[in-house]
Amino acid sequence: MKPGVYHYPQCYEVAFSYRDILAELAVFNTLIDRHSDIPVSNVLELGCGPAPYVEALTQHGYAYTGLDLSQVMLQYARHRTDQRNLNAEFQLGDMLDFQLDKPMDFAFLLLGSLFIRNTSDLISHFDCVARTLRPGGLYLLEQCVAFAPFIERTFTWELSQEGIAVKTTFHVKPLSHVDQTAEETLTLEVSHHNTTKVLQEVWLRRLIFPQEFLMFIANRNDFEFVGWWKNWSLAQPLDNFQANNRSIVLVKRVQNKRGLRAPHGA
Repeated sequence: MKPGVYHYPQCYEVAFSYRDILAELAVFNTLIDRHSDIPVSNVLELGCGPAPYVEALTQHGYAYTGLDLSQVMLQYARHRTDQRNLNAEFQLGDMLDFQLDKPMDFAFLLLGSLFIRNTSDLISHFDCVARTLRPGGLYLLEQCVAFAPFIERTFTWELSQEGIAVKTTFHVKPLSHVDQTAEETLTLEVSHHNTTKVLQEVWLRRLIFPQEFLMFIANRNDFEFVGWWKNWSLAQPLDNFQANNRSIVLVKRVQNKRGLRAPHGA
């Protein structure tokens, strides 16, 4: 069995270092200016991993909280933020069942890290976010709604940083069209100091299709749909299928909609 990806935060960070964090922070700020009903002073990243956004967010004046299920990832993130004296907090927790001790103004989840296995998991996740996010606040999700065809696909890319070279392969294998489940495999081939190791994670994911997501949000009493866009570009709303690897979706936490039940745990 290959060692797990999430036990090597620096390798994981290199694998996904293609992100333009400052440009994506500008998208956060634009969406907040346009759509948030409340001032935003603190932000929550779900599935934060090594927390590559923490420095940019804190330098912009936001108080940052990161939630992750990996103790190794959180230790790595805490060490970096402590070294740089950043205003950040981290909490070990499951995004399907968590509770913070203070409300958040803005939440985000990136890289398709919404790992659900069934509809109950999806409901549990949004119940947790609803308890955490202040009414009027926004929740942004990246690559969590499946706009691409439900077919077997493989993506490969190579990146290097600080002497660490990583070849990343992401493979999606559909398992059941009825259950909307797929097996996803993330493999990192890491080269460093003339040594090579292969890291791998395999998981089962229940996919969320676009019209299903719209109906899911419409039938909740605590969120409303705001919009979705292609490749982090607010000039490109998603109106038809095109090649698109990094879609973003935005919803807003609202007061209870008339005629709908209160969320579980509210």
